[in-house]
Amino acid sequence: MSARKKVELLFLVFFVSGFSGLIYESVWTHYVKLFLGHASYAQTLVLVVFIGGLALGAWLVSRASERMRNPLRWYALVEALTGILGLLFHWIFNGAIEWGYATLLPNACEPTSSTSARSRARYCWTLAPSSSLDHLKMQKPRRGPKHD
Repeated sequence: MSARKKVELLFLVFFVSGFSGLIYESVWTHYVKLFLGHASYAQTLVLVVFIGGLALGAWLVSRASERMRNPLRWYALVEALTGILGLLFHWIFNGAIEWGYATLLPNACEPTSSTSARSRARYCWTLAPSSSLDHLKMQKPRRGPKHD
């Protein structure tokens, strides 16, 4: 396979990855809307956590990218793990909802409780997968020669 074909294939993979990330975001919004009861709150929460996860993933990988021998292989591994997590998301979400209704919400409705536990639970549902999406594409550029 020629170098040009490899680059074109890589661009296609990145395109499909980004499109999949948008689909994940839409699905997460619908799921979170079921829990929060309002679409605009769900969209806001998912968008903030999604973008925050991308930023966190990019920051973490930028610190390690110079030590990676094959960043493309790491990217493929992270994408595969994200896909598996996406396939399992329904069951993870249902377990989290059952836990939330059984323990979190009754405790959160007490006058002495804080809302931080509810916020942490909401963020955790989407932070892990979103922090792994596309973070290798956003890695810090390698240092080149200095120009005066």
